[in-house]
Amino acid sequence: MRTYKFETQEVEVVDKYTCDSCGKVDDYMEDVLVGHNEWGNDSIESMQTFHFCSSECYYDLLNDYMSEELHRKTAYFDGTLLRRWEYIIDMTKDITTYMIEKKN
Repeated sequence: MRTYKFETQEVEVVDKYTCDSCGKVDDYMEDVLVGHNEWGNDSIESMQTFHFCSSECYYDLLNDYMSEELHRKTAYFDGTLLRRWEYIIDMTKDITTYMIEKKN
């Protein structure tokens, strides 16, 4: 004969998220992982997750993180090196300027 014992366990679950850019609170938000891969334990401690509610907040977080961490060669935002983000942003500005000039 078998006897069963039922146990309950408390589990911590996320109830609400807060946007790390604008402070908006919602049931669900996307997140972005940032950090750097430089030498030592500092690289593990640099890893952070930010939550964002819109594309504007995503780019605000990117801009803020770039202004703080661009001096690091291995810093990354959402899996992409900040040096690459800098190139993408410059390229986008060039394309936008070209399109405006072409339209006029």
